[in-house]
Amino acid sequence: MDVNPRSGCAINLTLEVIGDKWSLLVIRDLLTGAKRFTDLMDRLGGITPKTLSQRLRELEDAGLVSRSVDPGDARAVRIRITAQGRRTLNAVRADRAAAIEPQLAMLEPGDRQVLVDAVQVLRRLLDNAAVTPRRNTL
Repeated sequence: MDVNPRSGCAINLTLEVIGDKWSLLVIRDLLTGAKRFTDLMDRLGGITPKTLSQRLRELEDAGLVSRSVDPGDARAVRIRITAQGRRTLNAVRADRAAAIEPQLAMLEPGDRQVLVDAVQVLRRLLDNAAVTPRRNTL
């Protein structure tokens, strides 16, 4: 994977590195702490071991994740997001916020509250899904 960005835009760089089907989901699951390969396999239902290995190598090559030996099992590794990975995601969030804020400012107060309430419901759903991962059977 080429990790040299075509532009200085954080969104563009992020899409070049984590714009495929699985990488962003891997990063999402690592935001809560280091995981073993098998933990990620279980949480990401539907990904093959080969694809997960490839995505982890690409993310590691880009400096977004790191691997270390699991202190509890020398045969296993722990995968975690790096400081650079967190900075990249924070930059994308800032770019996203800069693009969204002017649109939100144009909403009527009632519509803005409906949106805030909907986001809170979605966050609860995502939090619940993270606690009880299910395999995608489609």
